[in-house]
Amino acid sequence: MTGAIAKGLLKKHTGVSLDELTDIVADEGTLADAIETAVDEGSKAVSGELEKLFDSSLEALIEGFQRTNQATTDFREKLQISIAALSAEKNAPFFVLVDELDRCRPTYAVQLLERVKHLFDVEGVIFVFATNSDQLQHSIAGAYGPGFDGFRYLKRFFDRTYVFDKPSIENMVESLCANLPKAKLKAPEDRLSEAIALGCKAFDLDLRAVVQVVEMIDATATAWPHELPADISLVLPACAHFYLSGKAEWPQTALPALKRWVIERFVRRNFEGKTVDRSIKFGEIYAHATSIFRSLEEVRNDRRRSGDSIAADYVASVFDGEHNGIQVDPKKPSIQTEILGIVANAGRMMIKTSDNV
Repeated sequence: MTGAIAKGLLKKHTGVSLDELTDIVADEGTLADAIETAVDEGSKAVSGELEKLFDSSLEALIEGFQRTNQATTDFREKLQISIAALSAEKNAPFFVLVDELDRCRPTYAVQLLERVKHLFDVEGVIFVFATNSDQLQHSIAGAYGPGFDGFRYLKRFFDRTYVFDKPSIENMVESLCANLPKAKLKAPEDRLSEAIALGCKAFDLDLRAVVQVVEMIDATATAWPHELPADISLVLPACAHFYLSGKAEWPQTALPALKRWVIERFVRRNFEGKTVDRSIKFGEIYAHATSIFRSLEEVRNDRRRSGDSIAADYVASVFDGEHNGIQVDPKKPSIQTEILGIVANAGRMMIKTSDNV
């Protein structure tokens, strides 16, 4: 290897390779032999320099490791003394809470776990990680490469694992809706909390998303400028769609989430002995409302031709206050169309707020 390095250096500094040089002086056999000898001696010199370089680098690495190891030991000893003093006063361990590690970069998550293990493995110090273990395993596997067993890796760090039951979205939404300005929001049969909870489930929102969407609904209702309320069958889809896509637009009526958004209700008619489906299907309400709300003339005409259905009756009740017995411009859109702009402002405001946290 060192011979190859010497030959490379000869080529670099003279522009002539060893083979070319020996060909030039082929007739001068003694000179060719001298060149070969010089190259061999150069190889030995290069080899010696490389050995010195490797030796000095290795020594530096060893010294650095020793310094780091000593610093770690010193840190643990000082931490142990501090914790012992604290425990004597408080008679309790020192807890460190780490939340949402699964949302960090994979390399950062791995580095944090390694450092916690090496630096804070001291009696009286307890780390509590609140995390999505499945997601964290995927993050670790991503850092170490495919096929890496993230589950077994985590077992090195976690002495005990507790799994909490998934919270009820219904209970959570009911709590979040306690302070909503309900007078500014309309829902079928005044079942606002239930409608929002089922809507969040239909859009497959996780708990974090549910909080964000309900806050957007709250901001939209608070900013709603009209006496007639904004309808939840329009507000929630606009908020959920903005949260999921970042787009201020009405979602497509064929969206599967809208079809899943249903308050199920079946009524038994005793005189017929039949069970009748009287479920509130928000997808139908949304599709019906968005098909006519761009002009009050269309709203009024729809009221005359609508058949007997839960969706049609409810949509009529949403718009009746805008035109029934009132002189209005038939080309004017319904006030419900203003929901989208207010939702967009509320969503952008929340994005800026979260960016500043």
